[in-house]
Amino acid sequence: MPAKNTTKQGNGGKLFSDMCTFIKDKCNDMKDDNMSGNETMEALNERFLKESDKLQDSEKTALNVMTLLMPVLDAFSARRDETLMVHDTKINRLQVGVRNIEYANDALDQQSRKDQIRVTGIPEVEGNEVVIDALMALARAMKVVLTGKIEDAYRTGKKTPGKNRQVIVKFENRTDRFKFLASRKELKQTEFKDVYVSEDLTPLRFKLFQLVRKNDDVKNAHTRDGKIHCFMKNGGDRVVIASPDDLFKLGIVDVDYKKLGLTEL
Repeated sequence: MPAKNTTKQGNGGKLFSDMCTFIKDKCNDMKDDNMSGNETMEALNERFLKESDKLQDSEKTALNVMTLLMPVLDAFSARRDETLMVHDTKINRLQVGVRNIEYANDALDQQSRKDQIRVTGIPEVEGNEVVIDALMALARAMKVVLTGKIEDAYRTGKKTPGKNRQVIVKFENRTDRFKFLASRKELKQTEFKDVYVSEDLTPLRFKLFQLVRKNDDVKNAHTRDGKIHCFMKNGGDRVVIASPDDLFKLGIVDVDYKKLGLTEL
């Protein structure tokens, strides 16, 4: 007669397979930071003690080996987290650096426009247009007496039929620039009521200005030296916006930097 098999029989290997799947799931939980290493070991030990008497000796050995390897996985996971944290810190610093460079370049661009204004609504004449003549008529309508001369004036933007392009005006004397800006309200009572005089803002600051003006809490806003001054509907203190990072003052925390023309980080 053949010798009897004295090895303890399992239930066809199904329980062992289930235990292996259980260990795999717990490893994934630990990898995804859903469980700590200690919590994972406690869950495995609890399941192992509950099911151990139903397993063959070879299956117990295999499961013990897998369980003993869990601290190694936990160590690898912790090391990975530390590495990712270091990388995240470096990336955040680079992102801050890129944004600061963009802001610095924008500030330099705005500084280069300190002697300029932008005029919207002056009818565009076909042919050899003398823009300065129209600007002098504008000055007379505002009762502005220039102490210097207009250094340069030109249309900007793509020419479109039926649409008047804006005029960039550069003054020899910054005092004359200030006079134009200070007297612009006078145009409402003249033939130039549809003409608007403003600071020559950088593309970023212009988009920022438009965003601020649409804010529900802002009663009105204007710019001064490239900074946006906001007067609130609740009568609170005036709010000054110098860059997108100041928008939190208006309760705007989710800033769409790409829409403002900045690099999307």
